[in-house]
Amino acid sequence: MKTNQLMLVAACTVMLLACNKNEKSVETPTDPVVLKAAAAKDSIKKAEAAELELFRQDSIESSKIKSYTVKKISGKQKYSGEKTSIKYNSFNQEIKSIKERADKEMWTKEKLESTITELKQLSIGGTIQLDIERLTIASANTEYFSVIVKDSNDTEIYREDLKNSIPNTPSGSENWWNIATVFVPKRIKAPFYIYVVDKLDGTPFKYQVTAVNK
Repeated sequence: MKTNQLMLVAACTVMLLACNKNEKSVETPTDPVVLKAAAAKDSIKKAEAAELELFRQDSIESSKIKSYTVKKISGKQKYSGEKTSIKYNSFNQEIKSIKERADKEMWTKEKLESTITELKQLSIGGTIQLDIERLTIASANTEYFSVIVKDSNDTEIYREDLKNSIPNTPSGSENWWNIATVFVPKRIKAPFYIYVVDKLDGTPFKYQVTAVNK
């Protein structure tokens, strides 16, 4: 009888050890491929969570901003009568404009969501509109212009060399005019600087963008 009990205890012990071994193999895989895939998945989740948190914080900060002022710090027109100016809208301001347009034009929910998603991918840092007027058709072509964004420490964040765009014919003045929109794909916080480089002129224009709180 005693021998049977000892055999029963031994059998139970072996079964428990086998179960623990199986559970351990399930919980902690040793296959390098599986481990690498799990680590990559975990890294993606953490990155997405961090991005969502950063976006939430940016949204809270942006909600406290009424508008932005643009002040020219330096730069002078080569010829009298010419013009170089910029406007800036944050991502939140662009979203507000899109929602107002969607409501006015009765967009579908899918179109609104896809438009917002596309804008988020293209210009999370907002948009810059460049307006220029020049005396000749060639000098008003945006292919001769670059727009550079720098933070408050004057460290470059984004640069874009504009593409070829035929200027519009003069209307009400002798100047040829053109407009270009730059989508800033990187986050930026005011105050910051925007430089406009005219490759046909030696003096770049420098502007300071400052937030106006509510």
